[in-house]
Amino acid sequence: MQIISNIALITINGTLVIQILSFLTLMFILRRIMIRPLSEVMLQRKEYINGLSGDIDDAESQMETISSQLKNRESAIRAEANELRKKLEASGSQRAAELLAAVKEEVSALKSKTERDVSEQIAEAKKYLKAESEILANQIMENILDRRIAP
Repeated sequence: MQIISNIALITINGTLVIQILSFLTLMFILRRIMIRPLSEVMLQRKEYINGLSGDIDDAESQMETISSQLKNRESAIRAEANELRKKLEASGSQRAAELLAAVKEEVSALKSKTERDVSEQIAEAKKYLKAESEILANQIMENILDRRIAP
């Protein structure tokens, strides 16, 4: 038995070449079976994500455009509604003035009719009171004089 005095971690012999060849073969097979398809899938996923990002940007720009259009339409509709409200208020005020004028005319007509009726009733009451007062005066004079007075 021979004692080797030099202990080396790696010895260069035929097995090293076989190990290098088997490592390179393994790397080739791994690259062919795993790394290349995995790289392709990763590239496809990256392209898909970039496409989604572009779609998101397009959707955001469309949303901003639609939002600005909606704001413009809202302001236009608000302006139209304010104009319509003002027209309705003016129309209502005019109609109220017309109704007030009609009511005033009706009130003055009723007032004049009532004044005529009251003056007629007063005239009739005066006639009645005149006749009654003459009769009463005659009766009082007859009672005072104690005789009959010829009319």
